[in-house]
Amino acid sequence: MVISGCFWLFWASKYKQYTYAKNVIQYNMDLYLNRKEHLKYRDEITEGYNVTPNFFISAKIERPFDYSNSRLEQRESYNKSSRQFENRLFDRDTLWLAHYDINFLFVLALYAGSNEYAKKIFREDTRDKFRKHTMKRIGDNYQFYVLKVKQGNNFQEIIDRYFRKLSGKIFCPYRDSSLILLALDKNEAFAQENKEILDLIDEHFYRNEYTLGNNPHLAIPKHHVFYNIENDVYMAADNGNQNHELTSIDLEDCKDAIFLIGCFKNEEHLKWIHDNKGKPIRYNIRYGHDRDGAVTTRMKGVNKVNFLVLYNFENEKDFAIYRVTKHEVVSQEAMKALEYPTPQSDYILYKLGEQVVIEGIDAAKILFHQRMDRKNKYIDGAPLFMEGWKI
Repeated sequence: MVISGCFWLFWASKYKQYTYAKNVIQYNMDLYLNRKEHLKYRDEITEGYNVTPNFFISAKIERPFDYSNSRLEQRESYNKSSRQFENRLFDRDTLWLAHYDINFLFVLALYAGSNEYAKKIFREDTRDKFRKHTMKRIGDNYQFYVLKVKQGNNFQEIIDRYFRKLSGKIFCPYRDSSLILLALDKNEAFAQENKEILDLIDEHFYRNEYTLGNNPHLAIPKHHVFYNIENDVYMAADNGNQNHELTSIDLEDCKDAIFLIGCFKNEEHLKWIHDNKGKPIRYNIRYGHDRDGAVTTRMKGVNKVNFLVLYNFENEKDFAIYRVTKHEVVSQEAMKALEYPTPQSDYILYKLGEQVVIEGIDAAKILFHQRMDRKNKYIDGAPLFMEGWKI
């Protein structure tokens, strides 16, 4: 009986694929344990693990023969998952498996050629397709929430106290642990368990529903957030938890607008951008000729910025958009008076207005295409000034 079972497992390819996934997981854990640069796979505070999708990719040749189209398609009937514990998305043993078919002639032509740009575009588009399929599948099965610790609560103490209840259900996706995700299985079988979890969460956190693929920071109630220096986390204020409706703008109406695409490189910079109530009020870029990424007021677009696309240097998919109301050149001494950390020389200071939503803008894709255009000689983190029609 044991031999028969082993024989059956040997020929069941999906179990080999789970083994491959385990190997990839351990590779990431080795990077983590050796303190090398890596994507955040395990969260030290919650001991949660990032979602682990993995794929079969089968090559096929079909008539009519085509060397220009990947024909990459997902086999919807082959969606599989493996787990040891129920209702624990952020658990190391919760694995997701999908199966894709691809046109072999396209792959052969692409990688036998010398067009490196076409290869990069294919990898980027394929990765984006995998990502969207995975997010939809997981979003169909789990309800997500963005959490913020209530004032007077300590995040680590809450996790330690309720670890058995929260294990595998919460995860901090960023290295600074300033944002917390909660995922609960939508299956009716877990309705009572989920109610008890949400009752527990509501005692210590503010929460808002979140849809995968959107900017999680936009799920935080606007004008109800402040930065708590003592706890070094963002927390929702005590005066309410309703969402503020953000103004939505059509990108087609912004063809002539000037967009500044700029980053914040760390939490200290992000904290300075906000006022003491947690509202973004200003953004600075280097002014002059003698520093990398510096600009002058003679450069195109610098004096006519209408919107700021503010993105996270460590995670370019994390961004928000603000109106820009005015700007001025500010001296090093004035920046010191504004308590800017380690000012060097002069800066251009942009005053920010309301936060808005503009569908069709993706900071990560804008930066990707800037890097691919060899004429630009783009420097990571440097500000970009773009007209709306180019976006």
